[in-house]
Amino acid sequence: MNRKYDYRALEREYISGDMSVRELARRHGIDNPSLLHVQAKRLGWYDKRDALQQRTDHKVIERLADAGARRAERAFEVEDHALEVIDEALTKMSADMQATHMVRHGDELFEEPAYLMGPKEIALLLDRLQMFLNAPSRIVEQRSVGLALTSDLSMDMLKQIAALARETGTPLGPHEVLPSGPRH
Repeated sequence: MNRKYDYRALEREYISGDMSVRELARRHGIDNPSLLHVQAKRLGWYDKRDALQQRTDHKVIERLADAGARRAERAFEVEDHALEVIDEALTKMSADMQATHMVRHGDELFEEPAYLMGPKEIALLLDRLQMFLNAPSRIVEQRSVGLALTSDLSMDMLKQIAALARETGTPLGPHEVLPSGPRH
C-alpha cells in the first residue's frame, strides 16, 4: 500500500528542527526512512537546513555583539562620568585645602589650614582612584606609608592621574599610580 505524505510539512519540520531524517520518519510513521532520505536529497532539505542555521547563527551573533557593544558603551560612559566626578572633587578639595582661617593662641593670631587631610582620608581617596584605574585597591593605613599634606603627592598630581586615566583609557599599573621620589 503506497501512502501519500505531506512532504512540504515534513520539509518544514526537518529544516526548522534538529532531528535526523530517520527520526522524522519514525515520528510520522514512515516505515522506510530511506524513502524520506531520497526526497530530502532530491528537494535540497539538507542545504536548506544548513542555510537556515547559518542565518540564525549570524543573527544570534549580531544580537550578542550589539548587546556587548551597548554594555561596553555604557561602561565607558559610567567610567567617564566617574572620572569627571573625581576631577571635580579633586578641584574642590584643592581649593578647600588652600583655604585658611585665623586662630588665636594666647595673644597671637595664627593662620591655620581650614581643611586638614590625614593619612586615613588620603588612603581612602587613593583606594577609590585605584578602583577606577583597575589597580589593586584596599590600601590600609599600615601600607600607605603615612601620607600627609606635606608629602610629595600634591593635588595637581592627583588631578594628573585622573586626566591621564581619562586620556589613555587604559588602567595604570600599581607602580605608576604614586609618584616616585624621596620618602620622608
